[in-house]
Amino acid sequence: MCGWGSPIDTSPNHDVFQGGADRRAMIPGTVVYCIIGDNDEGRSQKDSAMRYELAGKENLEALLTGGGLAAGAVGVGVALAKRALGAVALPLAVASGLVWLGRNLGESFVEVGDETMRVKMGALFDETIPLNDVARVKETEWSILGGLGVRTNLQNWVGVVSKTGPVADIYFWRPIRLPVIRHLYYVNAQRLIVSPENLDTFITDLQGRLHS
Repeated sequence: MCGWGSPIDTSPNHDVFQGGADRRAMIPGTVVYCIIGDNDEGRSQKDSAMRYELAGKENLEALLTGGGLAAGAVGVGVALAKRALGAVALPLAVASGLVWLGRNLGESFVEVGDETMRVKMGALFDETIPLNDVARVKETEWSILGGLGVRTNLQNWVGVVSKTGPVADIYFWRPIRLPVIRHLYYVNAQRLIVSPENLDTFITDLQGRLHS
């Protein structure tokens, strides 16, 4: 059985969307899902997890790689100018780490299932959140001033973003402990901001599961 999810209102900052498996007309940007099994009859959209790749992931990969090369070059230059050859090791290590992350970012996606939502950005972030903890989701704007990658205001939100422009702003019923630097630094987040592809369809899908 196959189905489609599609928004009925794409106006900015609109919280409520609607979609379902009974839509049969293909609309540009619509995500198609199929459930394959011995017993397709009676299955609904929520029986299948939907995965949305993070939009603009290649931009983040390029930023990390380029930033690593630039940081290494500047650090080595400063160390050589001061004739502190021993200090060369640190900028080279930082540069190598950033370049490695840029080239090995790996899978980056938001996956919405029956009861949980998984957000992954390569080796930087990988968390699974119960849908029971999600209060609502809406569209918002992400500025380049906020940066890309795993971001935070150090107070009440975490962003896992790989692009600027329209993104999804997910609100929780209660603060959830989310990592900013895995295994090292956490924030009790009331909101999680993500940048999936097919943003309208993602919001439709998540809202539908929250209200089911």
